[in-house]
Amino acid sequence: KFLAAISLRLARVIGYPAFYRMNARIMLPKKNHRLSRLMFIRESAALTDEEFRKWTAMYRTLDRTLKELFREPDGPPHLVVMGDEDHFFLEPAREYAAGHPNVRLEVFQNCGHVVSIEQARKFNETCINFLTTLGQEKTVLP
Repeated sequence: KFLAAISLRLARVIGYPAFYRMNARIMLPKKNHRLSRLMFIRESAALTDEEFRKWTAMYRTLDRTLKELFREPDGPPHLVVMGDEDHFFLEPAREYAAGHPNVRLEVFQNCGHVVSIEQARKFNETCINFLTTLGQEKTVLP
């Protein structure tokens, strides 16, 4: 929460394009993250001031939303796909999966935050397999 508040203040000082470039380098620092980093920077360049304000508003409520998700022990089955090099969100994802029996956590090796880009084929296969498995189960979802 503290880090989020400081990040948003910094974005106001240096401007959001520089803020996104800096975040891309922090979140995706390794050589194998290059494509994800470049795509993140390219896509962020198209953001308007209004879109950035909407993003920051969502960011402010993220902590509360995550706490609500962590409190709910049950729910429909869902898949969480992470990279083992995601140094921001992997541990919270592990905690979440450990406390929720309907969560399947898949951690891809040698992969950062943007799993769907860095290992697209494996990501797609994992999602399709998860959905196929759900379709074969005889349980009724809540």
